[in-house]
Amino acid sequence: MSTGTAISYRRRRRLLLLLLRRQRDEKFGCAFGRVAGYYGSCRTSVADTEEACYNRAGWIHLQSGTIYVIWVSEDQFDVNMWTVLGMTTLPHVGGFLGGLITRSEVKTWYPTLKKPSWRPPNAAFPVVWTCLYTGMGYGSYLVYKELGGFTDDAVVPLGLYGLQLALNWAWTPIFFGAHKLKWAFIEIIFLTGTVAATMVSWYSISRTATLLMAPYLSWLCLATSLNYRIWRDNPEKKDD
Repeated sequence: MSTGTAISYRRRRRLLLLLLRRQRDEKFGCAFGRVAGYYGSCRTSVADTEEACYNRAGWIHLQSGTIYVIWVSEDQFDVNMWTVLGMTTLPHVGGFLGGLITRSEVKTWYPTLKKPSWRPPNAAFPVVWTCLYTGMGYGSYLVYKELGGFTDDAVVPLGLYGLQLALNWAWTPIFFGAHKLKWAFIEIIFLTGTVAATMVSWYSISRTATLLMAPYLSWLCLATSLNYRIWRDNPEKKDD
C-alpha cells in the first residue's frame, strides 16, 4: 500500500513520543512493532498487519527501510470515543442551561425591544448555536489529541478555549436574565477577542480545528453588532 502522504512529521513525532511514554502501561494496551519496508510501499507479508494498525491509530516512518507501527486495544479505542463525545458535547451544556433562561424571555421581554431589521429570525438561533457548539467542541478535541492530552503545551490553547466557553455561557444570563444590555455588549466584545486569540493559538496545532472556529467568530461579529444596536436603541433605566 502507498504510504507517502499519510500523516505529517509533527504528527508522526507526537505519536512516537506518546507511544514511548505509554508502551509499558498495560491499561493503554499499546503494542510496538518494527516492520521492514520502504517509504513508498511495504512488503506483502506485512501489508495486512499494517492496514489493521493504520485503520486504528496510524503508522509512522522514522527512517528509510523502517516502519514503526502503533495500534491500540479495544479499551483504549473506547476511551478515545468517549473523549470525542465528551469534548464535543461539553459546549452544549451551557447552551442548554442558557436556553432555560432564554425560553421565557424570548416570548415576553425580548419582543418589547427595538431591534434592527437585519436581525436573524428567532428560529435560526437554536439551529446556528447547535452547529457552532458542535464545531468548537470537536475542534477542541482535535487540539487535545494533537497535543497528547492536557499537557504543558495544552495550557494556553485549551485554557483560552475554556475561557471563551465560560464567557459564552455567561452572556445569556447577563442579556436575557439580568436585562443588562450594556454589560452584555462589553462581555461579548471580550468573548469575541478571546475566540480570536483561541484561533491564533490553535492555528499551528490544527488548522482543521481553527477552521471549525471560523463560523463561530463570524457569528459573534454579527451578534456583537446586534447587541450594540439593541443597547443603543433601548436605553436602560437608571436605578435610583
